[in-house]
Amino acid sequence: MFCRELVTDLRAAVAADKTFPDVLLFVLAKPEHAQGFFEERWPGAAVVCEASGLFHRDLLGARRMRLWELLRPSLLRRMLEARRKGHAQGRPQGDAWRLGGAMLVQGARVVWQYRAKDAADHPDLSAVPRDVSA
Repeated sequence: MFCRELVTDLRAAVAADKTFPDVLLFVLAKPEHAQGFFEERWPGAAVVCEASGLFHRDLLGARRMRLWELLRPSLLRRMLEARRKGHAQGRPQGDAWRLGGAMLVQGARVVWQYRAKDAADHPDLSAVPRDVSA
């Protein structure tokens, strides 16, 4: 549900702000699973499917969520909020316990990075740098 919410919010941010950086999504899914997801939510999105989790684990440094973290009141509140926005829980693909994040890369430099604290934690898209001039 949180992936659906983030992709929807990210697509809206890109559409609303022509200065938003180009987006390349790395997803923990096989191409056949990601295709329907993105056809419905963001046709034409640039997507890399990496079911192994190499990018998330080794490059982004995203940790795995622990089972007890599902019981956090803040996570339960965010689940209700996402449901009110129309996002339902889908069938998990890939490593459903691996948290996400975001990074902005210019050339070979990471100029901005965000790691999720829990499954519902998304970056503040208004905080993504627009001008990353050297």
